[in-house]
Amino acid sequence: MLTRTCLCKHKFGCYKNVLFGFYQTFITSLAVKFLVNNIGHIFSIKRLFKNITSLKSNKDNLRFAFFLALMNATYKFFLCILRRIVKNDKICAPIAGFIAGLTCRLDLKSRRQLMTVLIVSRVADTSYTMAESRGYVKKFAYGEVLLWLVCNMFQ
Repeated sequence: MLTRTCLCKHKFGCYKNVLFGFYQTFITSLAVKFLVNNIGHIFSIKRLFKNITSLKSNKDNLRFAFFLALMNATYKFFLCILRRIVKNDKICAPIAGFIAGLTCRLDLKSRRQLMTVLIVSRVADTSYTMAESRGYVKKFAYGEVLLWLVCNMFQ
């Protein structure tokens, strides 16, 4: 794990890639969640300050950032391990993705609705891409955007 395999696309060893990816994902998702959580209070300084100092709000931000960082690090970790064993990305990537998806069990109860929306949108996008590549659907400009709008209407 201190070195990278011939299939790895990252610069450093796999160990450094997992740790750096965890840190980078944690910081980025914490910043985005913090901004999204406080954007509604931007015109009321009193409510903005109350939300920024709220323990419940900050705990939720940290849990969300930790969850995303853990899922990303789990994917990278198992992908690099499987690359050393199997040496085929077409097999390794789905298995690592499935194992990383199991981290959803850690935070599923509190974010059940979010996970449902993410999974449904991912299934719709994957289905559209597969149908397009196999010739069942004719490719046209902004097809993904149209699919996104249709999915949002049903959700």
